[in-house]
Amino acid sequence: MQDDIILVERIQKGEKELFSVLYEKYCHKILQFLFYKCYDMEEAEDLAAEAFLKAFDAIGSFRPQKWKWFSSWLYTIAGNLFLDSVKKKKEQTISPE
Repeated sequence: MQDDIILVERIQKGEKELFSVLYEKYCHKILQFLFYKCYDMEEAEDLAAEAFLKAFDAIGSFRPQKWKWFSSWLYTIAGNLFLDSVKKKKEQTISPE
């Protein structure tokens, strides 16, 4: 886990290509996590892709003082995206009376 923090620090300093190492390490785990939440592989893949894009875009805001592990930050992003998708689905199914 400390290796992740070192990678994040290097990415934050400009070595953006190193994000692929974190992607490879966590891609399957995040996909599984999301699949078990939505039971739809296509949706899980879309959410996982979005989670990694969001993480990449926000990597500068990652602080090891707040998040002990990079993975907990990434799972939080993925979980929040899932919750957002559930809210959107509910809003779409509610019809005005």
